[in-house]
Amino acid sequence: MADKLGGSKVLIFAIGAAAVTTFVFGSLSSNTAFFALYFLTVFAKSAGWPLMANIIRVWFSPSKHGRVWVFIATSYP
Repeated sequence: MADKLGGSKVLIFAIGAAAVTTFVFGSLSSNTAFFALYFLTVFAKSAGWPLMANIIRVWFSPSKHGRVWVFIATSYP
């Protein structure tokens, strides 16, 4: 998606979608809606992983990639 639409557009959309679904997620009472919104929230957050890979590739030297990924992966909810 980021290759076709552009990384910044995908990132902004993903952050916005995660924020909206998280807000609606808190006001649900049925299990079906709860799981559907949870899936959409996690799906929107996952759109940021390819962008993070590109940022890491540009900002850090290849010898530091492993350490940076470990830090990001352990801090991801």
